[in-house]
Amino acid sequence: MTGTNSLTHLFGSFLMTLNRFTAVNYPSKQGINVERKIVVSNGCEKAPLEIWRKRNVCIILAIDVITSYLVHIPLYSNRIRYAQRDDRWCYDGREEPLNVLRIINGAIAFFYEVISIILIVKTVSGMNKSLHMSDSRYSNNMRLLSVTAISCFISGFGLIYELSSLQTTKATKTHVLEWILNQYDDYFLLFMTMNAYSIMLLSEAVRHELARRWRRVLPRSNFRAITLF
Repeated sequence: MTGTNSLTHLFGSFLMTLNRFTAVNYPSKQGINVERKIVVSNGCEKAPLEIWRKRNVCIILAIDVITSYLVHIPLYSNRIRYAQRDDRWCYDGREEPLNVLRIINGAIAFFYEVISIILIVKTVSGMNKSLHMSDSRYSNNMRLLSVTAISCFISGFGLIYELSSLQTTKATKTHVLEWILNQYDDYFLLFMTMNAYSIMLLSEAVRHELARRWRRVLPRSNFRAITLF
């Protein structure tokens, strides 16, 4: 679970949560689908602050990717070990332990969990208090929040895995920790398929197509309604 993609994923999910929070609680500073107004301050005219301008987002994402690769530089020189089991070669970890990187990833995941939960709660509270929000905007915000909530939940499993991996001695390992470590394939599958069910939640076209196909495969009733005059 430790790697460059884990940090970029966490930060990207955090940006989605922060985007919905600012859209609901600070719509005038969102910078998207908001009428541009001139703010007069001390006789000077200036455009309002737009947080999510394309330039700002590109800069933040570039910093995210570069930082993630810099943090994981020791990982690139740490060779992978393979062991032969049952007439096949299986992954057997790295030559050097990844304790430092696991602590860094675990700490970042922990703060991501805490901050994301706070932002999600505040966003839902702001949506419930907003009287002018249309049904479509409300539904769209809820779908985005659902994706970030799922990401937060799965990242929690990743955090538990990272912390469990630090318990390397047999004396400190328990059956629960060993069970958690053995679920690596399940965690990895959830991370790899996250984009798939995110698209299903967020894309209206995909949802309509799935609903159409679902209605087509459902068995039709043989009963017919007869109207008597």
